[in-house]
Parts: sequence; structure tokens; C-alpha cells
Amino acid sequence: MSSNKRGNLQLFIIFALAAPVLVFAQTVYLEPQYLEVQRNTNFSLPLTIDSVTNLFGVNFNLNYNSSLISYINSTEGNFLNQGCQTSMMITENPVGKIIFGITRLGASCGGVSGSGTIATLNFKSLNQDGIADTSFSNNSLCILNGTNCDYVTGTWVPATITVGDVVSVSIVSDGSIDYGVMPLNSWKSTLPDNLNDWQVVRNNGNTNVSFNIKGQNTACPWILSSNQGSEQYVHQFCNATDYNCSTPPANYISLTTDYQNLKTNVSANGVVDFHLRLGTPTATECYVPQSVDVTIQAVKL
Repeated sequence: MSSNKRGNLQLFIIFALAAPVLVFAQTVYLEPQYLEVQRNTNFSLPLTIDSVTNLFGVNFNLNYNSSLISYINSTEGNFLNQGCQTSMMITENPVGKIIFGITRLGASCGGVSGSGTIATLNFKSLNQDGIADTSFSNNSLCILNGTNCDYVTGTWVPATITVGDVVSVSIVSDGSIDYGVMPLNSWKSTLPDNLNDWQVVRNNGNTNVSFNIKGQNTACPWILSSNQGSEQYVHQFCNATDYNCSTPPANYISLTTDYQNLKTNVSANGVVDFHLRLGTPTATECYVPQSVDVTIQAVKL
């Protein structure tokens, strides 16, 4: 007898969501809109404008959480100074409120059109974890109309800065394993000479983590076990980054419904390759597709 089984690899992921910026006419935004930095780290936020016509000057106040980040300075971008001198005036008063103004000098210069960077604002994170939101106020754009300014508000998109250690794991390849139809008391693996579908996970955070892994009982159910039996199946993993997985069962560990260590001390942006191996029950009354999901967890060291 045989049973059709499909395993879908699912990840337990802590994500810092990077939502897209919706761009409208005369949109001014800090980029990236979402940023993760460790404590006591310098970082920059370019101020960019999109889809503007005849821009002559920009004014705004930027409010930020001064208990989490501190303002250092600003450097002028290359958009407003095209073909003309500019004047940029910046002050911080009080702490946590940046008052910013920049203008082209002389109406004969005309305005600039298109998209580009107005300035880059430089900050440093402080020695405290948290989420530092920013916000704009008193913002306006000078749109040149002849020799006069038409002041418009435009659309302004602030930034959110997460300070501290960020734990995040993502799957690089490929998150789904199709074991297909398997006879009772048989084995399949993700090795190149079998399914050729090993998995790769990445530490997307900014701190070292350990990766843990666990399996599950199926819905019918098949019970996850270390030995094949009646209504008992085996699901094993092998850390291919550190071990030779080519001759199972050597270096393969049976999954349980509790987390076990896949790899310790994975650095930021580090990746781990691993193989999976599945053994079907010796007898079963379940002849419908079974989900043998695997969960990966990242834990800060």
C-alpha cells in the first residue's frame, strides 16, 4: 500500500516588516522607511523627493525620540543645487526637533524637476533598546511660479528606527518539500541523489542567534517518533553546514514536537544548509495526504 505525503517547510519568523512606500506627486520621504540598528551605531536617513516640478525650496521640522537616537548633522544632496547655488539652514531646538530649510538662490535659477535627494540626515543610536518614530511638522515645498513661490504641503513619509538586537530568520531555499507518493516502511530524503531539495535558512537579524527545529504529528494522525511503527513516522534533520549528510542515517537526528538545536551561534546574515529525511509508518489507516511541517526558530544568544 502507499500513501501520498507532502511536507511543507514552515518558518517561525520574527520579521521587521519593510512596507513599501507609496509614491504620489510631490512626495518627500526618509529612506529607508523602516531601519534596524544596534545600540551606539551611526546611521543615515536620506531625504528624497519624487515627482516634483519647479521645486525651489524645502522647509520642515523633523521630530524624533531623543531618548533613543541623537542627531549629528546633515549634508546637502545633489538635487536642489543643480545649476544654482543653495543655502541650507539647520538647527535643533529643542533636542529632538530638527528645524530644516534649504532654498535655491535667485529666482533666475528657476526650479528643478524630477526626483532626487534633498539632504542626508545623520544620527547615532543611543544605549537603549526601543522603537524611535519620526514625524514631520510645519513642512512646505516652494514651487516656483514665475518669480514667486506657491507653497504646497505635498506628501511626507517619516521613518521608524528600531534600536537594539533584532532577531529574524528567513528561508532562502525553498520552503517546500514534496515527498510525493511513498510506500509504507520506506524512506526519502532531500539529498541530491533523491529529492535534491535541501533547505537553507538565513539569520536576517543584527545579532548572533541559535537556530532550533521541530516537527509535528500529522492530522490523521501519524505520530512523530524516533522509530517507524504502526501510525508512527520518522522525520530527521542533518545540519549540512557543519556535518556530512550524504550517508544517512549518519549525522541525522530525529525530529520531535519540541525544539532541538539545529545550529548554535549563527552570525548576522549567516546561512545554514540542512537536509531532511522521512520514514513512513509500517502500517496505517491514513491514506490521504499528510502534512509533515517543520518549524525553524531563531533565539538570541
